[in-house]
Amino acid sequence: MININNIADKFSIEYKKCIISFVSSKVNRRRSESIGSGFFVSYNGEKFLLTARHVIEEVKTALKEKRSTIIVGYENAIELHLKNVITFQEIDAAIIPIDWMIGHQNLKDIFFPNISFSEAAIDPYYGMFMGYPAAKNQNDLYGDTQKRMLFGYGGVREKEIGAVDGVYIPLGFSMNINKSIAGINRPPESTVSPRPQGISGGPVIGIHCKSDGRGGIDESSFIHEICGIAVSQIRAFDFNNRGVFVAESLFSIKNTLDDICMSMKRGSSYS
Repeated sequence: MININNIADKFSIEYKKCIISFVSSKVNRRRSESIGSGFFVSYNGEKFLLTARHVIEEVKTALKEKRSTIIVGYENAIELHLKNVITFQEIDAAIIPIDWMIGHQNLKDIFFPNISFSEAAIDPYYGMFMGYPAAKNQNDLYGDTQKRMLFGYGGVREKEIGAVDGVYIPLGFSMNINKSIAGINRPPESTVSPRPQGISGGPVIGIHCKSDGRGGIDESSFIHEICGIAVSQIRAFDFNNRGVFVAESLFSIKNTLDDICMSMKRGSSYS
């Protein structure tokens, strides 16, 4: 039987340097709180930061309240200042062209995976949700010294999930959160995974594969690409810790990305 986390583990290292965590100081400025995750991509020669709409709304609230907000990546931490953000009423996604992030030049060693809408994005068989679970979730297991570790949660595609409130094109994946790829950037003391709250807005890596003709899967056929943005959970976990996670498909924002890229190539501003 295929172990999705063993498969996903092969690809996790490639994506870890594109993922960030939004972190904001609390009103009393004595503690920080994790707001959610996000990720960098390249599309048609342009660079973007993508996240979920509900995550960027919390980020905007923190900025309006003049709470210091930073983005923390694999090897980065910069204070966040945004010129603008593109959001949607019916799509749980947010788009930030890299030039709209003041100080983005200070980000070091960032990876911008290319979006090409391959079969891995169109029809993923497996999916891996990646992001930074909220620090409190991790502290419960690992203590204060292991904050903001990057985790991956692998699952099998659930094609018949129906409509999901607030999600335009949902992609559902069934998974067991106790079998995540734990501590991608540094190994935890325990193999138990934290609750996934905080990975909203992070990338979902779609994995497409072909049959081997004998009822199994041809492992040499695996291709992978970011297929969506982690947004919600639609089915509660049962006693086996299985549940269904949902991503907003990147197809939801493809036309907008095309329009932005066209405007940039013309040298005009997008509105």
